[in-house]
Amino acid sequence: MVKDTIWLRQLAHELGCTQRKPTPQSTDNRGVYLQSTKQVNHAAAKHFRISQVFIRNTSDNGVIRIEKVDTSLNGADIFTKALVKESFIRHRLAIMGPQECPR
Repeated sequence: MVKDTIWLRQLAHELGCTQRKPTPQSTDNRGVYLQSTKQVNHAAAKHFRISQVFIRNTSDNGVIRIEKVDTSLNGADIFTKALVKESFIRHRLAIMGPQECPR
């Protein structure tokens, strides 16, 4: 996700729309949030994760901003798991905005 954000920011820059503020990246995983925002290596971590260092460095450089969200509000769930209708509609609205039925 972070590599995609960097690519999109670079594309926007090449099109003349330089992003000046960090792009928010949300996670509902506490462990990922802690290891991506603080330089910690606690006993629960099975091994050193290069991707989390990459995310932390990207955040420290002001390219992204890691945000903790509640699991029920995590819009990425629409892409990763089967959802009940109400959750699917809520996440779809959060990502795509209101939708109208074609006539």
